[in-house]
Amino acid sequence: MILLAIIILFVLVTFIIHSVKSKQEIDLLKEKGYYNPVSVGDYSLNVAKFGNENGNHTIVGLAGLGMGDYSLAARQMTACLEEDNLVVFVDRAGYGFSDDTNNEMTLEYIVED
Repeated sequence: MILLAIIILFVLVTFIIHSVKSKQEIDLLKEKGYYNPVSVGDYSLNVAKFGNENGNHTIVGLAGLGMGDYSLAARQMTACLEEDNLVVFVDRAGYGFSDDTNNEMTLEYIVED
């Protein structure tokens, strides 16, 4: 019984710490501009915008190569472009900070919607 109580206590404490840390991470990502969920029907896609809104070009990066932190990693490569351009990172459904969906994720489906 003591071992079971210790295991339950451990799981409970781990769950509480994870919940608190996850909230802190989301708040930090929002503050830095990396987390901006946009509703696209029954799920949300994360769209992070950086740079000059009235820039010369809009450069769009689309996550989907198995990177859970696409906008964070790619921004290191695109920071030099942000002065004169708008750089937008979109996490496809199921990737990065976007919700998962059961909808078909083909190019035709995404463009059609």
